[in-house]
Amino acid sequence: MAETPGFCKVQLTVKRIIQGECSQAMDPGKSWIIGETTPGGVCFAAFNALLPYIRTLQMGARLHIQKDVYDPLEFTCPDCKRMVIFEVKRLRE
Repeated sequence: MAETPGFCKVQLTVKRIIQGECSQAMDPGKSWIIGETTPGGVCFAAFNALLPYIRTLQMGARLHIQKDVYDPLEFTCPDCKRMVIFEVKRLRE
């Protein structure tokens, strides 16, 4: 499948687990490259919460807290019993 012009890949990485144990085996260092399809093995709840930020970076935009579109961002999984911190960053191509 050909990539959409202007579409950027994003890397999603498990940075750390603050409390509990993730039922989806999200271990620190686990990583996925996200292109135009959903990555296998990412927890549905976490991916659903992160998708707006992933799409923002894929389309070349940045969030107000970023100085540069390549600055990594950290987000917490919405499951408050298993606090997994994810890093989302746009990849340079």
